[in-house]
Amino acid sequence: MQALQQSSILGLLDGYSPTVVSTLWVDLATESSDIDVICEFHDPIDFKDDVQTSCQQFEAFHINSKDDWVLASFEKDAFQFEIYGCNVPVKQQAGYQHFRVMQRLTMLGGVQFCEAVKFLKRQGLKTEPAIARLLGLSGDAYQAVAALEQNTDKQLIKLWQNVYGNSLSPDTT
Repeated sequence: MQALQQSSILGLLDGYSPTVVSTLWVDLATESSDIDVICEFHDPIDFKDDVQTSCQQFEAFHINSKDDWVLASFEKDAFQFEIYGCNVPVKQQAGYQHFRVMQRLTMLGGVQFCEAVKFLKRQGLKTEPAIARLLGLSGDAYQAVAALEQNTDKQLIKLWQNVYGNSLSPDTT
């Protein structure tokens, strides 16, 4: 994606294992989707300083932090970026787990699944609540989607079929 390349953000934050976990990469994006990048740091002050130095020239730059996380946002080429960093390895972060589940679900469900999620997102739901609703998951949508990471592909297909029958797609009209 041109905005990501032109921002050079992945290179600028290379020492923090920057990983894109955006719905833009799994065909679940809508007009309001942003580019999410997650990172791992060992020192929150150094990470915050590096993000500030790397990103402050972008439009609408803003940064927040606590002791164990940093969240920055900015705009580049009409795209909203969010950079999140914490002291947890990237592959163990919730954002990464959700992204991996979304990759699998979109691969298994194809265009029909993607369109159904986007339909619900355009109705005002965030991605995880839209997925949870489509799959009939109860409880906290974010936890429920993360828990799907443990499911096999066969289990994910069965979950879909339990809600919608043998058709791989709900009617979104």
